[in-house]
Amino acid sequence: MRAMQLAALAILSFSSAAHALMEGPPRPISVAGSPAGIASFFLAANVGGPAGACAYYMDWQSPLLAAGSVPCYVNEQKALGQTSCLGNRTFDAPTVVTSAPGCQGFDRFGLPGDVVLTLGESPAGLTLNGVALFATSPFLPEPISIF
Repeated sequence: MRAMQLAALAILSFSSAAHALMEGPPRPISVAGSPAGIASFFLAANVGGPAGACAYYMDWQSPLLAAGSVPCYVNEQKALGQTSCLGNRTFDAPTVVTSAPGCQGFDRFGLPGDVVLTLGESPAGLTLNGVALFATSPFLPEPISIF
């Protein structure tokens, strides 16, 4: 039984899913089905050692041009067997992405504020889907997608 579980984990770790976080190209964001700006990701640091996560700076641009952008750091868990963020960037495996404390973003109305993000990669590849909890409405988690 244990051998079968390990074999299943090995197969999942070599999945052909696309990378969750790609550096550079802007990606549209929607919150509760409404446009909520554009995100661009940039590798920032290795967090938590060999089995930890890769920190990315996310420049979250407002859906309203005059509002500019806000900073958000997110952590992408390393894939099974990956100890380096450089290696993790080239490894195809579904991942989990969570925001670091102090993350800011734009809600479905285009208003900036503190936000907590929990995202997972969609089975189809590049899209990250999850929930966003904005400080302005602390008891109403909202669906969020980064395309």
